[in-house]
Amino acid sequence: MRVTLLFLLFYWSVTFVSAQKPMLKLSADKTILEEGFPISIKFETNKLGQFQFNLPASFQKTTQSNGANQSSARGARQVTYYFTQHGFFKTAGTYKINAVFYINGEKYKSNKIRVKVVKKTPSQRKDPTKEYA
Repeated sequence: MRVTLLFLLFYWSVTFVSAQKPMLKLSADKTILEEGFPISIKFETNKLGQFQFNLPASFQKTTQSNGANQSSARGARQVTYYFTQHGFFKTAGTYKINAVFYINGEKYKSNKIRVKVVKKTPSQRKDPTKEYA
């Protein structure tokens, strides 16, 4: 009885999650930054599938992270999957970034984000060895 109930609950959860409309969200932790400074670009969705970031050639990838978050509201369970690309831009400019997501052969496009990269400013720090000379 308990196993049957758990199976039905699992089946209902999977059916409910797969029946949801795909939610796609692209975001960045910074929208204005200097050349060479780190940035994290995050893609979130409520469906499993394959995705591809459309990153400019100036973007240097460093590390990646991914996972899932689960939340529950009014008895409805929602799972959000995320993939984060960390890196930096090598050259100044204004860049538009988006992602493409494929679910069962269907193609979905995420929102676009705009990132402005400015030239790196030289450090204004004094030489500590000459400060007391």
